[in-house]
Amino acid sequence: MNIGLQLYTVRDQLNLGYDEILKRVSEAGYTGIEIGYSPESADELGRLIKKYSLKVTSVGAGADDIENAYDKVKEFMKQMDSDIMIVGFGESDLDTVEKAMQVAARLDKLAKKIGADAYTLACHNHWWEFTERFDGKTVTDIFCENSEVFKFEIDIGWASYAGADVVKYINKLGGRIALLHIKDVTVDKKLTEVGSGTVDMKKILGAASSAGVKWGIVEQDDNFRHSSFESIKASYDYLKSIL
Repeated sequence: MNIGLQLYTVRDQLNLGYDEILKRVSEAGYTGIEIGYSPESADELGRLIKKYSLKVTSVGAGADDIENAYDKVKEFMKQMDSDIMIVGFGESDLDTVEKAMQVAARLDKLAKKIGADAYTLACHNHWWEFTERFDGKTVTDIFCENSEVFKFEIDIGWASYAGADVVKYINKLGGRIALLHIKDVTVDKKLTEVGSGTVDMKKILGAASSAGVKWGIVEQDDNFRHSSFESIKASYDYLKSIL
């Protein structure tokens, strides 16, 4: 499995500029990055991504962006040489079975639309998609039962935070997993560097590899014990020791 970084992880370093940030990300060992949809930065990002030989694994574009400004999103994807668009939804968007079913239908429609241009749509989860709230079912269960086309970017940290059997879900979703977000959580449910929490990385990543997942994307939202650059290095080094 290749190891990438969600660039949001080092957002506190934006004052350094993209050149220095991507240089340090590359020096830490990462070969790929996941970025947000930022057309105003496309020219600079495109140049620097090539400079540091990084692969843009995916772009967080948002469902509204794809629906309402698809041509602009598509142009950005071309500039980034990436083919996976990532969307996500808030807890209030998915707090009933009916809402979850509506979102599933919306995502399948979007996936078919962009699939005609050889793009893949993947939905990123937080903990609320893996909490058993609907007669023992999760939002992810409802998504699976009411969709066929869109794929998943499984965040193993948030899924573990919710108490889900992550390996079971990886085996269930199989080829519908486009990417993996690699995140670790402490016993008191705080985010931490990969390898220093309670998530069973070896078991989960082994299952993901068997399912054919090619990229694992490190993301740490907060609770840094060190600087964000030191944290991403620690996460990378741990992953390289077990993959």
